[in-house]
Amino acid sequence: GRFLGDAHRREIRDSDRREAASPVTGGRCGARPWLIAAAAYTVATVALLWPVVVALSSALPHDPGLRVELEREDPGALYERLRAIDPDAASRVDPRNVRRVVRYLEVATIAGGPVSRRAGAPRGALRIGLRPPRDLLVAAIERRVRDMVAAGVLDEARVLIARGVDPSLPAMSAHGYVHWAAHLRGEIDLETATLRTARDVRAYSRRQMTWFRKDATIQWYDPTATDPLDAILQAAA
Repeated sequence: GRFLGDAHRREIRDSDRREAASPVTGGRCGARPWLIAAAAYTVATVALLWPVVVALSSALPHDPGLRVELEREDPGALYERLRAIDPDAASRVDPRNVRRVVRYLEVATIAGGPVSRRAGAPRGALRIGLRPPRDLLVAAIERRVRDMVAAGVLDEARVLIARGVDPSLPAMSAHGYVHWAAHLRGEIDLETATLRTARDVRAYSRRQMTWFRKDATIQWYDPTATDPLDAILQAAA
């Protein structure tokens, strides 16, 4: 759907046994990795797991040629080889996750045996936050909700209801869907559904800011005052 977040779309797709989408946007700028995420939970999780990602991706040896050879072999046989060479690694990987089995076996083969795995050193991160004045944010939220209605969010909600998506799924708690569904059932009018959705998004934005205020390392910019791009690039240099 156009209006559900990626994590919510994943839940609905999983209920249909379909592929999931990624909940964040990331990449690299030169040698610097970057991440764009709106949710405080996502930022906190990435910050926590980053040293482990570094350890498992860059600190361990690589041999692309060996990896290609391993990928051609029977997955079951690969897992049995991993159990023989590095039982600890084998105990922590799902045999059906062929990509991880190949990676662990690649490392163990190069090393000639089990490899110690420890988290990489913590890496500093430049944290940038965009914080417009609250009154402007509230107005933008209300415009966004009305734009969603104009763009067809009711049609999307109608399709989900027709598909029989379980209303108890967390996905259906995405902003507005409980109210759009109530409107489609004739329980409330559209204006009430719109106002309640805007109310929920305002409350969500307050909770996010409460979380982010705990992080004193965030450098905040007001994007409505001046374009902060130059200052951000200077801070990242």
